[in-house]
Amino acid sequence: SRDRKSTTHRSERRRLSLIPVVAIVLHWRNPAATAACIASLRLQSHPTQIVIVDNSDTWESVIEYYPAASHDVTVLRPGKNRGYTGGNNLGMAWAFAHGCDWAWLLNDDVVVAPDALEQLLGVASVTSSAGILGPLVLMTDDPNKILSAGGIFESNGRPAQRSMGETDRGQYR
Repeated sequence: SRDRKSTTHRSERRRLSLIPVVAIVLHWRNPAATAACIASLRLQSHPTQIVIVDNSDTWESVIEYYPAASHDVTVLRPGKNRGYTGGNNLGMAWAFAHGCDWAWLLNDDVVVAPDALEQLLGVASVTSSAGILGPLVLMTDDPNKILSAGGIFESNGRPAQRSMGETDRGQYR
C-alpha cells in the first residue's frame, strides 16, 4: 500500500542518515575551487564531515579566500605532495580511524549537487556488493555534457571514462 511504502521510504532515509561519511577533498594550489567545493559539501542533505588533504601547503590562502572554511573542516598536511593516491590514502586512513563507514573522494575542483551523497548512499543501500560507487559527473563549462558516467576497462585493460563528451539526456539517472 501507499502508506506502507512511504513509511518504508522514511525509515530507509532515517537509516541512511545515520551512516557516517567523510568527504575527503584533495587540495592542490587551487584555493578558490577548494572553497567552492567546501561550500557545496556544506549543502548536502546527508550530514558529512569534511577533511581536506593539503597536498600543496597553501591552505592559508584558502582561509584568506574563504575564512569560514576553517571552523568545521579538518585539514591534514602531509608536508609534501603525495599525489592523488597518497593524498587520498592519508585521508581514508584518518576517516576510517575516526569511525566513518564511507569515504567520499573528491578533487578540489568538484562542486556537488545537494543530494549527491544521499543518491550515492541510496544506491549503496540496495547494492550490498558494491565497494566503490561513482556519480554522474557533468562538465563545469557545459553542464549538458558528461565528463564521466562511471569508469570502464577497455579491452587492453586500461581504465577509461564512460560516455565522456556525450550530451546528458538523463540516460544515467
